Amino acid sequence: MEAVILAAGRGSRLQAASACKPLTPLLGTTLLERNVRLAQAAGARRIIIVTGYRHDDIARWKEGLPVRLRERVVLVPNPDWASTENGRSLAQARNFVSGPFLLLMADHVYSAELLNQLVQCDAAEGAVLAVDRRLERASIDAQDATKVQLDGERISALSKDLFRADAYDTGAFLCSAAILTRLDAVSEGGDSRLSALMQTLADEGKLLACDVSHTYWQDVDTPTDLAAARTDLLAAMTKGKRADGPVSRYLNRPCSQWISRRLVNTPLTPNHISWLVLGVTLLAAWLTATASHWAVFILAGVFIQLASILDGCDGEIARLRAQSSDYGGWLDAVLDRYGDAVLIAAMTWQALQPGDLAYFWLGVAALAGSFLVSYSAHKSDRLLHERIRIGRDLRMLILALGIAFQQPVATLWLLALFMNLTVAIRLYRMRDVL
Repeated sequence: MEAVILAAGRGSRLQAASACKPLTPLLGTTLLERNVRLAQAAGARRIIIVTGYRHDDIARWKEGLPVRLRERVVLVPNPDWASTENGRSLAQARNFVSGPFLLLMADHVYSAELLNQLVQCDAAEGAVLAVDRRLERASIDAQDATKVQLDGERISALSKDLFRADAYDTGAFLCSAAILTRLDAVSEGGDSRLSALMQTLADEGKLLACDVSHTYWQDVDTPTDLAAARTDLLAAMTKGKRADGPVSRYLNRPCSQWISRRLVNTPLTPNHISWLVLGVTLLAAWLTATASHWAVFILAGVFIQLASILDGCDGEIARLRAQSSDYGGWLDAVLDRYGDAVLIAAMTWQALQPGDLAYFWLGVAALAGSFLVSYSAHKSDRLLHERIRIGRDLRMLILALGIAFQQPVATLWLLALFMNLTVAIRLYRMRDVL
């Protein structure tokens, strides 16, 4: 599957916020890069961006993309962008499309859920339009938005001037390559609007609706729209993750979200933050291993909990910027395991200071349980739906409190018992679901 993103227009109403509308900044990235990353995540192996106004700016932007993303992007200029509508821009992409393709607008903000639902549809020989039935949405300009009339699963009409509307046009389509052959016929009638092509399909019963009313999108035409998108995306971050344990949900997330709001507009990437977390963890481990005064013990506990809080920021910023990746998730997991190892090793070193070597094996048991809790969570989070999740958030809090109160032996006992007991319970319960 390919994706086509239309980015040729001038966007005069957004000039106060950005000279080039597709490159308008939003939470540390641009509108265009956000949509490129979302299209890739939805399964697009190649992304065709049709440019016009300020083509050179977009070309320079492309050269700044990471290599693995840049290789997927093809820029196709529309020389007639100033005198034609967006249907002509789509026509420029026809030689680069070989099958079903996503069609997106560069000035729209989409959620990953919206695109993932859309690509599950079947465009057949026509197209599927993602529609939103929430006509009461305050952040959508009803006068300016394109609206649709529905006849069951089919769209019968779409226009900005419909007297009766059932839903909004979100500007996200899944299209059959067959529709590209119709563009010349539409243009010959003097109408080069994309909506004219879609109305032709609707008249033939080949334009279907995909109801995405439970997902997020925003058309960004004005600074007010841009501010609404920023507010809505930040608000969505407060929901956290389904797999969050109680410590993450009630302690770590409120703190990490406060930090993420301030980091999201900096040059730091999610991967940078993952490495930063490891750095803070190493500092906490060194303080833990060398502590001999009550103030250092407390400081070590503070840094352990700080690392736990920061550990949520990389994922939050990745979701805000649509920068989530398999590599980023894997890197975070690997660095977390290194962090677990050095912290428990440091706590074991503290426990060994009185000279009882038996605590070495207690440290080994705590480390094994901690690693296996994380390893077993890969499947148990999806299959067991645990009411109370014993995860890294709780483990880090136990370590932080244990060192702050100068109780390394009790801390290792707690970790060894609770972590290994959790693994044992999962082993028992997974028999019935695997």
